[in-house]
Amino acid sequence: MAQRNLITRLAVASAASAALLFAGVLPAATYGPGFVWDRSVDYDAGTVHGLTLGNPNTDSQGVGVWRMESTNGGGDPLGGANPWYQDDTTIQVWDNSWYGGGGVWARGDNVNPPMGQDSITMNVSNTGLRGTAPLVRWINPVHAGVELEITGELTVNWRGGGGQSGNVDFDVVIAHVDKQNGTISVLFGETFEKPHDDTTWESLSMPVDLLADGIGEGDEIIISAWGLGTSGSTWPNLADDLSFELTAVVPEPATMGLLALAAGALGGYIRRRRS
Repeated sequence: MAQRNLITRLAVASAASAALLFAGVLPAATYGPGFVWDRSVDYDAGTVHGLTLGNPNTDSQGVGVWRMESTNGGGDPLGGANPWYQDDTTIQVWDNSWYGGGGVWARGDNVNPPMGQDSITMNVSNTGLRGTAPLVRWINPVHAGVELEITGELTVNWRGGGGQSGNVDFDVVIAHVDKQNGTISVLFGETFEKPHDDTTWESLSMPVDLLADGIGEGDEIIISAWGLGTSGSTWPNLADDLSFELTAVVPEPATMGLLALAAGALGGYIRRRRS
């Protein structure tokens, strides 16, 4: 009897594993609840100046999840008919010496916006620069649906030339891109207003604590900021100090169907063994 029970358990495990492997969900075990993605921790510098090699940055499993992009110009603020973050984007390339300094991800050689390990910069010195807003895109690497807890802090730092910064407000968004339905849903959308009506360097932070469910296989989370005006020699940055913690893996309906099929086949096998 013990031997029969062992055979039955092995058959159950084999059938379930086969179904998951066929569905492409088995690698999801690497991403169990408690796994954390953090852009600043996962950040990778590029290797070749002027190329996208290394973008997206990889997580601790070696999977590309963080893609640095910038919008191609135009769009409306939060609540508008065509918000800027829904605009077409360009993938950033590696600039190994941003205006003589360190390397960043940028649209080209010294071409705004620069995106570094801890922050992304919004240059609003003129209308053209304002239109190329930085955008970070997290791409779900789990071969299944997931639930995420997104926590941390977003900080806009007003900076500019000569130790001054124009009085420009910024819209900041975190949104879910549903690849299956072709929709974009705002998870966090706030306007960061400069604390004082002057040209001093200032900072404003807002806490983030979000539960993002219904994130399907291949879905994306985007983070971006958009200037609500222009001001000469003004280039604030957004510090995106956020953690994405995996709280649950949710098999897609097709996967559940395969598991049901495997269970049915296994049930038939057990009945035949008993008879």
